[in-house]
Amino acid sequence: MKTADYLGKIVTIKIDRPMGSKHPKHDFIYPVNYGFVPNTKSADGEELDAYLLGVFEPVKEYTGRCIAYIERLDDDDDKLVIAPKDKIYHPEQISALVEFQERFFSYKINCDPEALYNLGLPHPYMLEKIIEDMVEIDAFSVSRMQVKFSMGFGFVARVANIFYSIGIIGPLNGNKPRELLIKDRDEILKKIDDFLNEKMA
Repeated sequence: MKTADYLGKIVTIKIDRPMGSKHPKHDFIYPVNYGFVPNTKSADGEELDAYLLGVFEPVKEYTGRCIAYIERLDDDDDKLVIAPKDKIYHPEQISALVEFQERFFSYKINCDPEALYNLGLPHPYMLEKIIEDMVEIDAFSVSRMQVKFSMGFGFVARVANIFYSIGIIGPLNGNKPRELLIKDRDEILKKIDDFLNEKMA
């Protein structure tokens, strides 16, 4: 099972370095629980390691959801990021919480697609439908999105703010639909991919 395959899955981990314990070789204290997925084998030959976020006391074992994984770019020791089933962390939050150990490495944080919600974007399949609709009408209409895709005003407004910030749509124009600045579906998707890669790096 590849590390990426754990994203969004419910995973049970054993904690061998509980919160507050000291690293056996290096001089730092674990501010979060840290352990491994039993009966697995990662690329470095050891069991797959995992950070546990959102649990604020030492534990021996935990079952939670894999919200992300840390892809180390300069070695083969990737890490899962596990959290309670009702919690999601932004990539920036994850980076801050694992910095105590990951600061010694180059790494990339790969998030569960559910985390798109935290960045203000819908699920990938819905995102494609929205883009297709925008291209079809050659505009971005908040009211149309609300009705057609059953989305709340606040959520659609966040999507609009992101699309505006990365140059997909134009500025507010009273109550009129916003101008679509990029007309090609694939170019829009590339803009969004670039945005996500930057945010999740």
